[in-house]
Amino acid sequence: MFDPAISAARGATPAVLSLGNFYHDNSLAINHQTEIEYEQAHYAALSYTRADVGPKPYGCGNYWVPVYASKSARVPALIMWFFDSRSFVSGNPEGLGPVPPEADFYWVDEKTVPQYIKQERALMDRAWGKVPPALVFVHIPVQKADILAPLVGDHDDEPDPATQGFLLNGTYTGLDEPFWNALVGMDRASGVLAVTSGHDHGESWCARATASQGVAICFNGHSGHIRENLPPKFAQIRVEYH
Repeated sequence: MFDPAISAARGATPAVLSLGNFYHDNSLAINHQTEIEYEQAHYAALSYTRADVGPKPYGCGNYWVPVYASKSARVPALIMWFFDSRSFVSGNPEGLGPVPPEADFYWVDEKTVPQYIKQERALMDRAWGKVPPALVFVHIPVQKADILAPLVGDHDDEPDPATQGFLLNGTYTGLDEPFWNALVGMDRASGVLAVTSGHDHGESWCARATASQGVAICFNGHSGHIRENLPPKFAQIRVEYH
């Protein structure tokens, strides 16, 4: 039904989903909630994916996964946060289908996720006496990536919209700002190592600048997904600072 869980099962490697504007050419019925529920039902032993908060059936894949330095560690060394950047393109063997109206959003839900981040971080601090640093994954990149992209990048795959907050007609809504501000607050309080995205699968770089308020924005290239007619590549991230 979807490759990440199947490939994880074959290699006995735990997997997670970072949900966004995916399409599937085998069904018109798959949505974000369906994907998560299928993975949990069939590959639960290998899946860390959850649906903690967010609008269903699109936008509900927001959750975090603790990473411990050792089996005996009481406090995680790192928290991996996964955020659902919404949207969804249906499809069938004849080609792409429409974007359902309830999925026609290209940013992390501004109504539920910022409060979720605040709430979960407060619970972490209460339970562990600290909030571990964060590594953030979100499929459609934050809008600040537009500022850094001309400085670095491969640019062999230009999706529309390229970053969060835009409509398909190119109008910028600003509705990605609550999520971005929550990430900046997280960075100021306990550190965000990077905000890593896919979506533009030709990009393989990592950069930070004043424009991104010092938060490192990264693209993980072709890791886990080779789109359409793009040449196969190994995943790589090039680091630059501006």
